[in-house]
Amino acid sequence: MSLTTQFITELVRAANEAESLSSFDVKRLLSRSISAIRDIRKQRSRDVAVWLDCLFLELAYRKLLNRRGKAMKRATALLLGGLFVASPVCAQETVPWRDINGWSILMDSTMGNGCFVTTGYEDGTILRLGFDFRETKGIYLALGNKNWASLEPGKDYPLQIQFDGNPVWNATARALNFSGANYLVVSTTDTNFANEFTRKLAMRATFNGRQVAALRLSGSARAVDEMLNCQKAVNDAIANKNTPNAPKDPFQANPDVRNANDPFEM
Repeated sequence: MSLTTQFITELVRAANEAESLSSFDVKRLLSRSISAIRDIRKQRSRDVAVWLDCLFLELAYRKLLNRRGKAMKRATALLLGGLFVASPVCAQETVPWRDINGWSILMDSTMGNGCFVTTGYEDGTILRLGFDFRETKGIYLALGNKNWASLEPGKDYPLQIQFDGNPVWNATARALNFSGANYLVVSTTDTNFANEFTRKLAMRATFNGRQVAALRLSGSARAVDEMLNCQKAVNDAIANKNTPNAPKDPFQANPDVRNANDPFEM
């Protein structure tokens, strides 16, 4: 277990027992949290596990801060200059994983920590395919171009997507704006969609009979394989963070376990 992981465990335990801690102990832990997060951010690491350490530190920090109420927040703001009290510190939405054959593989924290692949084309079109683990827990495809200024974010558009000569996928795409560019985003839980994206050579998208994108998919198979590797690494890192540590003494009685038949058992 790394020193950062040990401190995260200590911080989470402290947050769960916040009411029993002195103000001095709380301020000490919060100060250590800020120093640890600063150190991680200075690394500018491309390692997803390192970024997740930063994220878990921030979550534990906020949990401890919220458990102590408004008075503790005011005291902390005075002590630490208000840092982290109002704004997130690990707000990096996408974390690079790897670049392969013209494709970039990243992890997106706004998609439930889902990994995705993306590439750009000469006409300014951006293509993205990835996992969405928020509510639908599916796959999404995003097509974006800064020239699509007439798209209205929040509105739905009927889109037809075809991979090589395969049957057409009829989809409803939602228009969204990311970093100044308009995107059409299609979501699905059908894994065959991703399979076609991986195996086929080209993809064509049409709207009201008009072709809006004709894209080569060279290298998509390797890119999607690497996306799966990225997602496995992210899932493993999250699982390791959520796994409680085994007690040093496995025979020690658990104070939280009570005999349901004896309500007076201490």
